[in-house]
Amino acid sequence: MAGLSDPFLLLAHHNHAFYPLDPFRPISNLLLPEGFPSHPHRGFQTVTYVMEGGMVHRDNLGVKQTYGAGSVQVLDAGSGLMHEEMWSIDPWKRTGIEIYQLWVNLPAQHKMSKARIQLLGEGTDTPLPRVTLPSKAEVVVIAGEVAGQRSPSALHRTPLSILHVTVQPGGHFEHPLPRHHTCLVYVRKGDMTVKGGGDSDSDSTRPAAQRSLESSSSGGAAVATHCMAWLGGSGDAVLLANEGNSELDFLLLEGEPLGEPRAAGGSFVMNTPQEIGQAYEDYNRGFFGAPWDHKLSDEDWLSVVRRNRRGDSEPQ
Repeated sequence: MAGLSDPFLLLAHHNHAFYPLDPFRPISNLLLPEGFPSHPHRGFQTVTYVMEGGMVHRDNLGVKQTYGAGSVQVLDAGSGLMHEEMWSIDPWKRTGIEIYQLWVNLPAQHKMSKARIQLLGEGTDTPLPRVTLPSKAEVVVIAGEVAGQRSPSALHRTPLSILHVTVQPGGHFEHPLPRHHTCLVYVRKGDMTVKGGGDSDSDSTRPAAQRSLESSSSGGAAVATHCMAWLGGSGDAVLLANEGNSELDFLLLEGEPLGEPRAAGGSFVMNTPQEIGQAYEDYNRGFFGAPWDHKLSDEDWLSVVRRNRRGDSEPQ
């Protein structure tokens, strides 16, 4: 199944609520910090899209970013980066946190490139296109292009689309699927019906994945809330319809597969087990810097970063 998602490695939908007077939070924090304390990455990109609340990013390059709802961070880990991602929580009132985090694989030729970060969307100088379509659909273009409006995301190494789509009852969204491209949809709210694109209703012109999912009695494949569907790529288009009574909200991922060997270990994704072993060796000898406590002040965090700068150190 892993090959079916290529180049996408992971899709995580986080949805949390924090209350200031919750007596269990101090205990929970001992075991599960509110976010992701410092950890290394190599060989892929993370895409963090915030729908509610906010995130605080700090890394071993001395970069701090705070970003909230409607914004997205694209982090190209390349040869290596250590970072933390903590929820931005108001200590005095209820705080909701809802994000998507994606891992997108890098081609072998770019896995050891220099780490890069781009922040887009609300609260930044680089807004994301928001496209309203006559089919009762609205699309936030995180990556790729819709109706002639292209995302300003500049770090992706291969052709792909990442789209946050909402469709009102009775509406639909149609997306072209280049032949052999991967296409995944994850439903956040509502119920989706997957149909073929265009006017033809014959088996020969509909996407293969739609034919395999389709119920013989319904004329379309149903995808329920919090479920994911793989749609493949037949060179046709896919039509995603809202035949229910409430808003449909989903994330669409579409991209060109890399078709390369893949090896993973912890938070490293490379092409061979030997490269994973080398990543651990580089981490142990300090190429990624040193981890820090997520409770440190910005001043103390920067002190740790400066004290452990890798300088001229290079990965082996």
